[in-house]
Amino acid sequence: MKPYLSLLIFLSVFSVRFVAAQSISDGDSRISNNSKEFNFSFYAGGSFLGARNDMESNMSASSLGQTSPAGWFGGAKDHPFTRGYPIANIEAAYYFIGATGISLNGGIINNIEVLGYQDIGIGNYMILKSEIWSVSLDYSYRFKDNRNSFFIGPSYIVHHVKHDNGSPNAPQNKNIKLGANIGYSIQVVQKKHWFMAFKAIYNWAPKTEIGPFVAEHQLGFGTSNPETYTSVFNRTKVSLVCLNIGLCVGLRIAAENGKYHFTRILALKHKP
Repeated sequence: MKPYLSLLIFLSVFSVRFVAAQSISDGDSRISNNSKEFNFSFYAGGSFLGARNDMESNMSASSLGQTSPAGWFGGAKDHPFTRGYPIANIEAAYYFIGATGISLNGGIINNIEVLGYQDIGIGNYMILKSEIWSVSLDYSYRFKDNRNSFFIGPSYIVHHVKHDNGSPNAPQNKNIKLGANIGYSIQVVQKKHWFMAFKAIYNWAPKTEIGPFVAEHQLGFGTSNPETYTSVFNRTKVSLVCLNIGLCVGLRIAAENGKYHFTRILALKHKP
């Protein structure tokens, strides 16, 4: 959880300082709720829930939930445990009837590593890398102040799990599911041609099956009866439901008199 907490603290502090430095009441910060508009944005943040609990539970049930011995780089470590990494996506939205629009977004919505250990032989370690990717087409609705928006729609979900055993042909599973997402965003900085927003997204999809994965080693090389020590992560179902919270930065291209003045934005950037 430390990467998530560090990222969220950074985003919160950055946004508060940025908002304090900007005057949101600038004359160009308000966009008419009745205008047509294109939005292009990048979103990054942390992911919660996902496959973590199911994968950790199955590690323990598969005898991969034991304590690894102390070594050169640290003390004894209880297993299983999970490392989490930031998530990100990109989005294109078009508001064509005042407050109503559609958006297309895609990216990674859950990114973790689950580590297990079984104390047999000299020890078997197992690292499973789990990534959940999503592409969704959403209905979007903006409230009157244009700061708050709501979106909901179907999702195409890809769950990829790889046994990171150092092999170039590492065992892996890939599953595809149809799901849905629902979310809410609030713009904390609102300018005529760009914006910054906090966004929360709840993603749902049916459970998927992963495994089995095998870790093993041999002792007694050169003898007539070498012994193989094998650990198996049994086949199991895991949840794809996850909650994403993060910060979004985007470009706004609004229509004026029925025309989209993207060239005007470029001219402003190059104005001496």
